[in-house]
Amino acid sequence: SLGSKVDLILDGGSTTGGIESTVLNLTVQPPRLLRPGLITADEIEAVIGKIDRLISSQSEAGNVSESSALLSPGTSLRHYSPNTPLRWGDAAFAINLATTGARVAYIHHSPAISDSSLFFYTMPDEPKGYAAKLYSALHALDDGRFTQIVVERLGEGELWDAIRDRLNRAAYSG
Repeated sequence: SLGSKVDLILDGGSTTGGIESTVLNLTVQPPRLLRPGLITADEIEAVIGKIDRLISSQSEAGNVSESSALLSPGTSLRHYSPNTPLRWGDAAFAINLATTGARVAYIHHSPAISDSSLFFYTMPDEPKGYAAKLYSALHALDDGRFTQIVVERLGEGELWDAIRDRLNRAAYSG
C-alpha cells in the first residue's frame, strides 16, 4: 500500500556491468531501441536483425525522446538522477563555474588540468569500467554537498552511448 515502509534491503554490492539493461520495443517493426545498455545494438542486430536505433544516436545535449518515456520503466526523461544539478562541460567550463562561488565536482576520464577550485573525480577511460563506477560516483558526489556536478564529454561508441544516455537522464531538469 502507499506509505508502506521497507523493513529490509538486500545489497548485493557493485554490479560488473554498471548500467541497466538495454531496452527494446518489440511491438514495432523494426524493433526500436528505447534505452541503450550493456548489450549493444550491434550485438542485438547480430541475433534478431535490423533495429531502429532511435535513442543511441542522442547527443550530449540531453535529447532524450519524449516518445520513449512511457513505453518501459527506466526510460523516463529523468531517471536515477543525483540531487545535485549535473551538466556537461570541460574543465575550463567547470573552473569558470567555480569562480561564481559554486562548489563544483568535475567528473573526468582523461587527464585533467589541476585547479584547487574544483574537486576532481577520476573515472576509468574505458566504457565498461566507467559504467561500473558511474552510480557510486554520482552517489558519492551527491553526499559531498556540491552545488554542481560537471561531467567531461564521453568517447564514441555504443557503450559510451549507453553511459551518455544515463547521464542525459541524470542531467534532465525539465
